[in-house]
Amino acid sequence: IPLEGELTEDLLGFDHKTISRLKYSHNSNNKKGIFVIHCAADIDFQREVNQSININVNGTYQCINVGNEIDAKGFIHISTLYVNSREHRDKHVKEQVYDSGLDFVQIFQKWLKLKNEPKNKNKNNVKVFTEKYIKEIKSITSKNNPLQRQEWPNNYTFTKNMAENVVRYYSNKDTGFNIPLSIIRLGIVSPIHRGKHLGWFMGNGGFVFLVIGIATGNIRYLNGDGKGRPDFVPVDYTCDTILTVSASTIEDNNDRDDIYQCGVIANAPKWDVNECVNYVKPRFVERDLPYCKKDPGITFITSKTLFFFIELTLYEIPLFLLGILSYIISMISIYFWTKIYYNLCG
Repeated sequence: IPLEGELTEDLLGFDHKTISRLKYSHNSNNKKGIFVIHCAADIDFQREVNQSININVNGTYQCINVGNEIDAKGFIHISTLYVNSREHRDKHVKEQVYDSGLDFVQIFQKWLKLKNEPKNKNKNNVKVFTEKYIKEIKSITSKNNPLQRQEWPNNYTFTKNMAENVVRYYSNKDTGFNIPLSIIRLGIVSPIHRGKHLGWFMGNGGFVFLVIGIATGNIRYLNGDGKGRPDFVPVDYTCDTILTVSASTIEDNNDRDDIYQCGVIANAPKWDVNECVNYVKPRFVERDLPYCKKDPGITFITSKTLFFFIELTLYEIPLFLLGILSYIISMISIYFWTKIYYNLCG
């Protein structure tokens, strides 16, 4: 039976009756209890930090709280392979939590205390942390890792790293609720690899469509050197990983705190953005699709200034001018003046 909840509300917005039903209906009559798989998150890279914390970190905290209330037998937290994206690009990132120089649990507890103050309690989109404070904490790095990049790539990776620390803290028997925990770091979820519906993909995952745009010739320029490693993982492999780890967590329900990474780069160290494009491009061209250019190609531009100039010249300015042109054309139509007439005259 599906239950509607809200990540940013206390106990997901569930009332006491719902909590009680979840707790007792699955812990009696030889039932083995409830197992929580938390896979909800905000993947908007540019989301304002306070809002991203509210969804990705506070949402995780509320889920683990619900898990405690209903005596959950285990908890799976879905994270991302890019949670440690400040580590050096050529570093072999292991299944562990790396020191970021920040006490993320303490930071979240401070954020939650401020959010729950009477002046902020019932406000939406409240900015608990100031921009100055956010900039300050995001610039801190580990004193033990001189190669760690100072900047977080985006607010998504920043808050997902914070969420891992928070969920580990509150699932631990010494500091939290003693719920068996496994964290699964997924790669970039990609089209299905096996079965009757090869290539099936649902969603608007940015990187998948970026590669398609490049392979079809609709994107000609990209900022970077093409040597970044896109860790694509087919959606069926992703689901298999989640189910396998869940079964393992249930079977070994002792005090545990494991991290699993679902990726391919370890098996294909030479797989980078450039190789990815070269692999996909001929497969689009040979199909002679109507939206595929005859000579697709990509130029990687390392200079941000040069890339900005190209983007402005080839995309932004033409788009702006086309917007003005379309508005002028719309003014010529009878519909435009009719709409104005009815707006003025009611």
